[in-house]
Amino acid sequence: MAPDASSSPRITDGRVLPYEYNGTIAPVYTTFYGMYELNVAHGQDSEWALPPRWITPPQGLDLATPLNFVSTADSYGGNSGSPAFTRDLRSSA
Repeated sequence: MAPDASSSPRITDGRVLPYEYNGTIAPVYTTFYGMYELNVAHGQDSEWALPPRWITPPQGLDLATPLNFVSTADSYGGNSGSPAFTRDLRSSA
């Protein structure tokens, strides 16, 4: 029996695939560049607002680095939007 969602380890699996969205095919991940692009397109008064420390990218940040991805898998802690990696960069899956 798999453990419950009380922060105990769990086994999960899922698929990471592109999907149809607004008549196009959405990629499986976005990048930091995409995050900044959405912020500029929609503005700081939108749901794409960035915290003050992220308005200017940190020096040396590779904007092509993937930021997040979509998957059918359960995520760390059992909540959607939870990190796929722990703070020390270990896989949470």
